[in-house]
Amino acid sequence: MNQTPDFADRLAATQDQILASSEDELATTRRRFLAAANAPARPANRMVWVATPVVLTTVAAAAAALLYVVTSVEPTLTATSAGANVAIGDWISSTGDDVGIAFSDGTQITLDAQSQARIVSMDSKGAHLLLERGHADLDVVHTGSADWSLTAGPFNVLVTGTHFGTDWSPEDQTLVIRMAEGSVVVTGPLLDGEQIVSDVGTLTVSLRDNRTQLTNGPLPEVAAVVEEEPEVEAEAPLRIERQLPPAPVEAQVDVSVVTWKDLAGDGKYKDALSLAREVGVDGILQRSNSTDLYLFGDMARLAGDYGLAGTSFESLRNRFPGTRYAAEASFMLGKMAYDQDKNYRGAASWLNIHLDERPNGASTEDAMALLMLSYDKAGDRPSTRSAARNYLDRFPKGKSASQAKTFSKRR
Repeated sequence: MNQTPDFADRLAATQDQILASSEDELATTRRRFLAAANAPARPANRMVWVATPVVLTTVAAAAAALLYVVTSVEPTLTATSAGANVAIGDWISSTGDDVGIAFSDGTQITLDAQSQARIVSMDSKGAHLLLERGHADLDVVHTGSADWSLTAGPFNVLVTGTHFGTDWSPEDQTLVIRMAEGSVVVTGPLLDGEQIVSDVGTLTVSLRDNRTQLTNGPLPEVAAVVEEEPEVEAEAPLRIERQLPPAPVEAQVDVSVVTWKDLAGDGKYKDALSLAREVGVDGILQRSNSTDLYLFGDMARLAGDYGLAGTSFESLRNRFPGTRYAAEASFMLGKMAYDQDKNYRGAASWLNIHLDERPNGASTEDAMALLMLSYDKAGDRPSTRSAARNYLDRFPKGKSASQAKTFSKRR
């Protein structure tokens, strides 16, 4: 009986919204319902039942409306890969064969070999994917309220219902988008505002070469070169000449040296790691400059040797403290603590160090988003709320804003 007034309030609130045209009648009905709920129990008699059909009809309508409101809430999407559930914040790496991600709305994402991505956020309308490197093929199911997006480096791609492929190379700083169906809107460096790519078009942006190319169809293929037979000149009078045999020419051998950096730049991370071990890992850790040491740690991470990657990033921080790459190394250490070690407290510690050392760096938004996920995984709700609010203060329309709003309201 103690819950009856609260329940009546909820029903009355719902019926007020639905039957606004009968406000006076509903108010009267609500008072009768509350009075009946709070009155002491007494035997039923005919006089009580006279008014009951009106009350029951109104309450039934309100209850039905309340049930509709509750049941009409769309569930959050779910994702699976190779039969396992994929949660927000999980990294998906494809070191060998292609890896597929299936969403509950029918959307399919496929990562090619040597690709890596992470689901940044996910709700009932769609998801936000971060493509760290490699190729992702997206086949997004079209719905009226679809809200999908993808980030690759400094570029953001807004998606509705469409099928397209995206390539991102952090080494070459090159983005390529190839449309198969539908259209996308791309924003980022070298683009004049929002760039629409549609009609099986192809967009190529090279930050290194300061070049942008947009075609209305697939990238043009190189035409085959047809060698024409030379014209035969008229025969000259026969002459017999004595020629000396040509002098022997020494064979020239083109010798090129391939380094672990060359292999890593081609995405051959395991081969690069094998070559680095042959050369000597200790020498690389002791003599490399800050740029190469950061690349070496990232190469080891992508090759799957997380221990060596951690050693490389820690060596970078010890040898080059206060530098940009030392700060970026703290971000990578935090990301590995989250993804591989499942040490969420440790991840939060490294991410806070990164944000203190480089509060306005290229990885700031990703670090702040991963920080609130780390606190959430660690079960620290106060810190999760604080990190979420800090994220929203800096990036109110950021790629993790939806998740941050959810975290910021938790108690």
